[in-house]
Amino acid sequence: MEVLKFQATVNREAEYFLSLTNDEANREKVIRIISHNDTDGITSAAILIKILKRLNLQYWLTNLKVFDEQALKKLANEEWEIAFILDFGLNEKKLSELNKLNKKIFILDHHLIENEEKISDFTNIRFINSYLLGEDLSAAGVVYSFGKAIDEKNKDLAHIAIIGLIGDMKKVDKTILNDALEAGKVVVKKGINIFGASTKPLHIALSFGLPEIAGQEGEAIELVNQAGIRLKDNGKFRTLLDLNNEEMKRLCTIIATRGKNGDFIGFIYLINSNGKIYDAKELATIINACGNLGFFEEGIEACYGNLIGAEKVYNNYRKEIVSALNWFKDEKNNNKVFLEACKGKVWLINAKSNIRDTMIGVLISILSGYYRNKVLIGMAESENKIKISARASEINVKEFLDKLFQGITSECGGHERAAGGLINKGDEKIFIDRVKSLIN
Repeated sequence: MEVLKFQATVNREAEYFLSLTNDEANREKVIRIISHNDTDGITSAAILIKILKRLNLQYWLTNLKVFDEQALKKLANEEWEIAFILDFGLNEKKLSELNKLNKKIFILDHHLIENEEKISDFTNIRFINSYLLGEDLSAAGVVYSFGKAIDEKNKDLAHIAIIGLIGDMKKVDKTILNDALEAGKVVVKKGINIFGASTKPLHIALSFGLPEIAGQEGEAIELVNQAGIRLKDNGKFRTLLDLNNEEMKRLCTIIATRGKNGDFIGFIYLINSNGKIYDAKELATIINACGNLGFFEEGIEACYGNLIGAEKVYNNYRKEIVSALNWFKDEKNNNKVFLEACKGKVWLINAKSNIRDTMIGVLISILSGYYRNKVLIGMAESENKIKISARASEINVKEFLDKLFQGITSECGGHERAAGGLINKGDEKIFIDRVKSLIN
């Protein structure tokens, strides 16, 4: 029933948008797009841009880290009649301010919304929110569904939606996957679903991706040897995707016997980007790097298969990841980094100014792969604010973080597995004390 409700909403809003663009006055005006700067936001924007270009419509895109009061004021002072806001969980106050602009605004999103019963009050805003409509999609999945409803030709954008879904830790939707398979843009293999499947040497990817042998290349090589797999072909290290089906089965069997490592056996989604094959998880990371470092055009181009610029950005990004991981490792070894609560189930990692605020979410995401039974909360300074980023696999981390944020910030967004927000530096002690209060 909910699926039908989602599709009916998508169809209705697509039809309404087309009716607006049939107005010659609207066709001559630039359509405003505001999108989040992470993988899901950038892939959402990339899909929407293609949709608008195919309709011969002009657009103006801005990618933002956060849709704050300053961004809202700037948008209010710009000239536009139709706007799309993608992948931002906006609170009631901001929605009310947007509604007062008396323009046509489409919000395509998947985040939890406070006071969702009041949505009908915002008569100038058109919502397509997969969470509210019972679908487990990211924003990219929502935008793709919207584009497909506008024109079936947009089905060739399904693979970009898959990158967004994976980047936001969502399950790959079957309908979107089938569209991507039909378009010949995706191949699915069963294997070890870890980062580096298509670019890193096999033993490096295993040592990086499997928590029980984290950082131990020797152990990873031993795993490969036990499976009877060659590390090299013609003097070149093989990747996970170089393995044939029989080799992959043998390696999966050995890994599955080693405790929690068996959790990493699943489906690998391979994207055909202009003739070169990439693991969708790696593409998501490359695009996220572009967003975090402010290279949004390179991130958009990467969605279309033009990765030269994005890969250069990613090379610098990897250095920051290594630096962040090394900082974490050193601090952990010196017992300096953690505040533990709930009998060790919650870890607070306060990086202060040691890690860029745009990197704290990346660090927490990587660590969540190693510590799957923990609620991980990261903190990093951001000008006069502190960026908070949280990940969890066993609780609704958005609801958890909302309670910690109550009364000290309205800048909070996210979903069940990943959430975050900004607090003032003056509220740092209050936030930390609230985490401490969880100890029992």
